Amino acid sequence: MARSTLTNLTRRSIELLTPIYHAQLRQLLHSRFLAMDETPIKAGRRKKGKMNLAYFWPIYGEQDEICFTFSRSRGMQHILDQLGDFNGTLVTDGYGAYEKFSKHNQTLTHAQCWVHCRRGFEEAKEAEPEAVAEALAYVGRLYEHEAYLREQP
Repeated sequence: MARSTLTNLTRRSIELLTPIYHAQLRQLLHSRFLAMDETPIKAGRRKKGKMNLAYFWPIYGEQDEICFTFSRSRGMQHILDQLGDFNGTLVTDGYGAYEKFSKHNQTLTHAQCWVHCRRGFEEAKEAEPEAVAEALAYVGRLYEHEAYLREQP
């Protein structure tokens, strides 16, 4: 099959699937909580042999649905464009754009994942070893509860 035919079929498929994607994204934004992350990808040619850096921003909802949004930037504006005035809990990593977005959206509860939160405690071990040990013990108990819940039907 010619490359032009494949490209045309792909473009037409995307056009047919776009309304479904938008409906799923609208439904996802009704979740009480969302998880979001940004993943770098190479997309589009900058010049021969060089690709541009862009980002997929998957958004995961409470009904196990997921939408992959796309942006050429890693900036907070994409989060704002996608989530707008989302009213719920947003679970993210420690990337600063999410914190900036949470200050912009006062109805949002920003919750960082424990892996990233735990790193801050690890970095503070020298300064406050006893307090850090206690905090890490609490985080460890959360991991134990999570492991238990995963085993349940």
